[in-house]
Amino acid sequence: MADLPTQWTHQPGSVLRFRPGDTVAGIDTGSTPGFTGTKADSAPIQAQRNERFAGLQEMLYANGRQGDRRSVLLVLQGMDTAGKGGIVEHVVGAGSPMGIRYTSFGKPTDEERAHHYLWRINKALPPAGHIGVFDRSHYEDVLVVRVHNLVAREVWEPRYDEINTFESELVGSGMTLVKVAMFVSLDEQKRRLAERLERPDKHWKYNPGDLEERKLWPAYQEAYQAVLDRTSTDYAPWYVVPCDNKWYSRLAVTELLIEALKALDLSWPPADFDVEAEKKKIAEL
Repeated sequence: MADLPTQWTHQPGSVLRFRPGDTVAGIDTGSTPGFTGTKADSAPIQAQRNERFAGLQEMLYANGRQGDRRSVLLVLQGMDTAGKGGIVEHVVGAGSPMGIRYTSFGKPTDEERAHHYLWRINKALPPAGHIGVFDRSHYEDVLVVRVHNLVAREVWEPRYDEINTFESELVGSGMTLVKVAMFVSLDEQKRRLAERLERPDKHWKYNPGDLEERKLWPAYQEAYQAVLDRTSTDYAPWYVVPCDNKWYSRLAVTELLIEALKALDLSWPPADFDVEAEKKKIAEL
């Protein structure tokens, strides 16, 4: 806890981790689990923790350049307006683009549909030393696909176990998964959708189809519950983040990333040359 701002009473990774028996219906989307501060506190804390994240991310990248095969994958899964884009911009964006690989997964292309559903996921995985960010992910194939009956139940039902196996292999190869399920209330979603219509600079974010998806929330709630119940594992747990307060969700995901990077026990890679000799050469220029 020494590295954590004092406004946090618990490590976010502990308080936000999904546990058996937790329910989607029981999520208080306006809460700030583990954090006693206010919105006014959030800006200076976010700036400070962004620096901490950026330093660790650079260290990961530097080690990757020296042959370390480890990487981190941040999976952001949530309904429209939950704030996935804000996490990418205000949290991950604090790092160096050299070591970030961002992918947004939308409706599969014809080429993607011609392959196994994990084909496009494998193509987007972060290389060694990088942090990958999935804005939506392979979980669309047990969420949207299930809710909209795009394939038969006997097709999507085995995918939970298949995803667990896939993620186990990723972890075994040296990848750390940080899976974040982002939840926003219907009232807050309505407010955010309305705000997008009031601002011409946000019109590009508005999709009339979001209103139809909103009507399907009971089915999505059931689908998200199944995802959490069946794919939150010891090696790749889900973290459930309340997102009515954008400032909180950004702080929380920042800490989850910092925790994941700290757990790698990174240090700066040693020079593969004679430092003193190089200093002497420069002095003689």
